[in-house]
Amino acid sequence: ATGVVLGRPDETCPARGQSQNQGLPEDMVDCMEDVYLSLQNLAIYIAGTSFGGNVTSDEDGEYDVLREQYASPNSDTMPSYIVQASNGLDVQAAVMFGAECGYKITPRSRGHSYLGISSCNSDEDPCIQLDVGMIDHINITVSEVDGGKQLHIGPGVPLDGMAKVLVGENVFVPAGECN
Repeated sequence: ATGVVLGRPDETCPARGQSQNQGLPEDMVDCMEDVYLSLQNLAIYIAGTSFGGNVTSDEDGEYDVLREQYASPNSDTMPSYIVQASNGLDVQAAVMFGAECGYKITPRSRGHSYLGISSCNSDEDPCIQLDVGMIDHINITVSEVDGGKQLHIGPGVPLDGMAKVLVGENVFVPAGECN
C-alpha cells in the first residue's frame, strides 16, 4: 500500500471515522461527515486563518478527473477524499486531519507517477490524496551579502515552467523530462 500512515501504529489505529483524540479541542474534527469543515477548523486552530483548498469525494463530479494518474498503468485509484491544498497551512491541516482520523496521506504534485503512487486506494485503507499542485509559486531571494540566489519553488510548479523562470535569472537546475 502507498502513502504515509500518521498517528498511532496500525494495530491501535482507530477505525475510519473514529477520532484518535490527539489533544485537539473537542468537536474540532469530524472524521466522517464534514471533512471541509474539519480542515477549516484545523486551519483556524493552527494559524487563525481559513483553509484555502478544496475537498472532493467520490460523490463530486470532478472526482474522476482529479484522481486520474498520468503515465501510469495503476490508474484505478479511489481515494476516500482528494484534498487540493493551496498553501502550506492547508497541507498541515490535511495531515493533522489524517492523523486524527486514521487516514493514510498520499502526496501528489502534478499527478505524474510512473509507479502510480501519486494517489491511493480506499479499498485497502482509508486514505487522502493530498494534491499540492496549486502550490505553484517561485520566489527568488538575492543575498545582500554575496549576491547568491536562494530559490523557493512550490511543489506544484511544472518542470518547464520552472525552467522558463530560472533561465531568466541565469540559474540552472539539472533535471530530465519525458515527452
